[in-house]
Amino acid sequence: MKIAMRTLALGTFLFVLAVTGVLACPAIAEDDGTDVWALVEFRTRMAQSEAQSRTIDRENECVRRRIAIKHEIVHDVVIGRLTFEEAALKFAELNRVPPGSIDHVRKRFRGNTDEECARWQLAAHMRGSVDPAAQAMGEVWECILTGRE
Repeated sequence: MKIAMRTLALGTFLFVLAVTGVLACPAIAEDDGTDVWALVEFRTRMAQSEAQSRTIDRENECVRRRIAIKHEIVHDVVIGRLTFEEAALKFAELNRVPPGSIDHVRKRFRGNTDEECARWQLAAHMRGSVDPAAQAMGEVWECILTGRE
């Protein structure tokens, strides 16, 4: 029975010593990953990270839809459903939807107006297409646009 009492006393002493050490020097707990104080901060950061991830996912979905629409517009020009000018106007409309999009287009493509930038953007999309007919039409329109300058 004396051994059981000594074991209990020693266990209690070691437990109190460990708790005192953690309270006196929280860096020990942080190194171990047993930092209880940071749990609330961790959960807050996780919630913020998840909200940010959802926002980015929504923005990515919007970009994917716009790209798909632009591919459809290029296809419509190739098959003759739209003229190049009509397609460029549709590109210009799409560029106005997200607020920062038009600034990116203005920086990337030359032109004095948003419509001129959209023409160059359409020609670039056509040249970047996997469809050889679209690529050829894109090259032709780049020559035409260059001649207009």
